[in-house]
Amino acid sequence: MIKMDVRKIINQWDPYSLFPYAPENEYETEIKKIESFVSRNNVKTDLSEFIESIFDFEDISEDKKTLDDIVEKILLV
Repeated sequence: MIKMDVRKIINQWDPYSLFPYAPENEYETEIKKIESFVSRNNVKTDLSEFIESIFDFEDISEDKKTLDDIVEKILLV
């Protein structure tokens, strides 16, 4: 169940605003990395930093609140 939930969270977030033009599996590589990370580490700050490293944001401070919300959702899965 965690796999589908993380996929749903990331796809709904759509950090690069690619949908509806991108294929449904656009973020599959990133999702797999997040799932693997969460299975080993569920510390909020660590996950936040990990997601920041996966998605190359120009100015992460603008997206910090959104990122915090995403991390909380993933950790609740």
